[in-house]
Amino acid sequence: MKRWNIFEFIDFPWFPSIFRDPMTDAMYALHRIFRTYRVWTQRIADVLKKTGYRSIIDLGSGSGGPAIILNEKLGSIHSLSISTTLTDLFPNKTSVESVNASNNPRIRYFKRSVDATNVPKEFDGIRTMIGCFHHMNPSLARRILENAFLSRKPICIFEITENSLLALLFGVLLTPIIFVLTPFFLKSKPSIIFILVMPVVAIIGLWDMLMSFPRTYSPEDLRELTNDLKSEDYLWDIGSSRRWLIRMPYLIGMPQK
Repeated sequence: MKRWNIFEFIDFPWFPSIFRDPMTDAMYALHRIFRTYRVWTQRIADVLKKTGYRSIIDLGSGSGGPAIILNEKLGSIHSLSISTTLTDLFPNKTSVESVNASNNPRIRYFKRSVDATNVPKEFDGIRTMIGCFHHMNPSLARRILENAFLSRKPICIFEITENSLLALLFGVLLTPIIFVLTPFFLKSKPSIIFILVMPVVAIIGLWDMLMSFPRTYSPEDLRELTNDLKSEDYLWDIGSSRRWLIRMPYLIGMPQK
């Protein structure tokens, strides 16, 4: 397997929210600046239309940025009115309150813990993981895919990084730009604390951003993870989509009628 098992600070439960929150804000800005939704919105819209589902269960949502953008673009670009439920194994209280206070009836953040390897049956919809699957080690990643496969639920996984030297070098140039532009994409004016911690966040964020590239599962890695999850009534679509200088891997699992 090409993927490297390297840590990112944001993976650790003890990582302080004073640093974690600006880093997730930076990721939200990245999605907005580079319009990464163009890579995954069309494919997810196709899955929605093929399966007839009108609900999305986002796993490992974190601050919820990509799922919120997805819900928005499915409506504005594809004219699809979709309900989106954000979930996480360790839901961030601030994110939960922020999302649920937005008064958007189509989006909610589930307050209790949801294990992506054992999604409760009450969550009936297309499962999505956007920009977070590389945080899962191979054993955990396979169990997530196995649960979707055995439950015969559609799952759509998209990364915004690529496990290659060229993509890594692009990330080196990209990271400082993202942190400089992040304040302009915040929903409210940056606080004094935000401004004070940004130099530290930029250093830690640089490590996490760069390590996310070698941690990314390549299409070949994804095929290895699904190698023994085969059935005539459930198919895997694995590949990559180019955006700027990066070929972003994706995996779509879909039951066949």
